[in-house]
Amino acid sequence: MKYELRRENILLCDEYKRHGMDIKLTNSYKLVSFNIVVVTTYKRCHTVTIKLTNLCYLKTYELKALDCL
Repeated sequence: MKYELRRENILLCDEYKRHGMDIKLTNSYKLVSFNIVVVTTYKRCHTVTIKLTNLCYLKTYELKALDCL
């Protein structure tokens, strides 16, 4: 049986933060990937460094199904 990963079962924290929602992660989600990007810019005689973090959580039953492939 072929398993299809669906978009609605992936929780992207950045999407929820954008909409002003607070996320409470329970045991039903597991961190599957993350990206950290550091951006340094120069503004008015100051160096400004911003860290952008993108976290991707997946429902645990989806993760178990992917392991079976």
